[in-house]
Amino acid sequence: MPGRHTDKKLDSVIIISLALSLGYFAYDKFVLEPSREAELVQITTEAVTEQMTETRKSQLADKSIAVLPFVNMSPNTEDEYFSDGLTEELIGALAKVRNLHVTARTSAFAFKGTDRDIRNIGQQLNVRTVLEGSVRRDQDRIRITAQLINVEDGFHLWSESYDHKLENVLSLQESIARAIVGALRIQLTPDMDKQFSTGAPINPKAYDLYLKGRYHWAHINEGGFRQSIEAFRKAVAIDPGYAPPHAGLATAYSFMGYLGIMPPRQAFPLSVSEANAALVALSLDPLSLPIMNSVAFKYLVRGIYNEAEQMDEEIIALDPDFIAAHWNLGIIQLMHGRFEIAVNKFAYAVEHSGRMPPTLAMLAYAYAKSGDETNSLAILEELMGLRENPDRGYAPAFLIAYIYEGLGRTGAALDWLEHAVEERDGWLIYLNSFPRFESLRGEPRFKDILQRLQQPESSTTQSISLTKAHEPRFPVLFI
Repeated sequence: MPGRHTDKKLDSVIIISLALSLGYFAYDKFVLEPSREAELVQITTEAVTEQMTETRKSQLADKSIAVLPFVNMSPNTEDEYFSDGLTEELIGALAKVRNLHVTARTSAFAFKGTDRDIRNIGQQLNVRTVLEGSVRRDQDRIRITAQLINVEDGFHLWSESYDHKLENVLSLQESIARAIVGALRIQLTPDMDKQFSTGAPINPKAYDLYLKGRYHWAHINEGGFRQSIEAFRKAVAIDPGYAPPHAGLATAYSFMGYLGIMPPRQAFPLSVSEANAALVALSLDPLSLPIMNSVAFKYLVRGIYNEAEQMDEEIIALDPDFIAAHWNLGIIQLMHGRFEIAVNKFAYAVEHSGRMPPTLAMLAYAYAKSGDETNSLAILEELMGLRENPDRGYAPAFLIAYIYEGLGRTGAALDWLEHAVEERDGWLIYLNSFPRFESLRGEPRFKDILQRLQQPESSTTQSISLTKAHEPRFPVLFI
């Protein structure tokens, strides 16, 4: 794959450069005069930096673009969901163009509201061109201004303004996408040209509600999920044959079941039902979570903590309020035995997620491992309250078992793992990878659970799949 090849090439350059740096350092220390040390180090550092810069430039895709969030210029400031939604739709449309590298939504939106130089943004996102613009919506009319900028010199390659009725918004998106492709001198194949066509007309109110649902969903918290479901439901009621709101509902229900906001037995059937409805006419890639965090979490569950930590730190540098990265870093600190730091990370995730059960459970576990049993038990009681009052949320049995394991209460931990199996708890996919449950591995009941799930008894750093009967139909946490 081209991506892997270029990554390996960059890795090789870095490794060789570092080796040269070490070689120079050794030679300078033991052979040359000490007075030359600073000079050689400076020369070597500059050489490494220059080489890495040149390599990154050579790796830039010939046709690459980042679509920055369009600025909301509407009289109503609450119409921001609309400008964000149009930006995401345009990203999705351009992503279909073969040989065009399009920056992921999360990376592009990290620069929302910033006043940074376009050339600097383009360099950070590793693209040759950047699209920026504004949206002004006034009742049933919409005005979009967009400009395509060359990152290398900051000059405009193309700019245009559009003024249309809201009911023609899809054809407007198509016009912008085609203009960008033309400015980049990309020849559309017949298949790609067909994908660009707007297809059947849609109800503008249903489309508006769909964008609103996506906007709320992207907050990745309980309030956001519930607001997104409300918007998607209204869109479906207006136009039952419009596929994207069904896909949005499928994703929202899936996450609510997985994150403990809704009982899995209730959430997952709803998710599957909506997914089936979406498949009837679905032509879009349904809502997705950040790719960078997906990679970081996969590093984490495989025990590759240094890479996971570096990736999560990069995410936080782009978006300091990205909850999942703080959650991941808390887990890494746990694995290193730095319990107080882990407590701080999980506390941040708890506060900014609206006290999601997974964040609460990990905070309780961190408290338990740090010796603070009082706070751990207090959180455990809160999670138990959620199980007794499902309307307030849902606490996965697996996570409760994890807290008991942290408290050293083996019998209770095994009991709750049994409950997790009975409830087909989605977290069981991590039973043999993360969390480790190391203190339970010698227990006959734990071995029996592993056998029932057809998982090996030894701990492994590889992802484990459940049997087909227990296979969860939902995405990985925060991915």
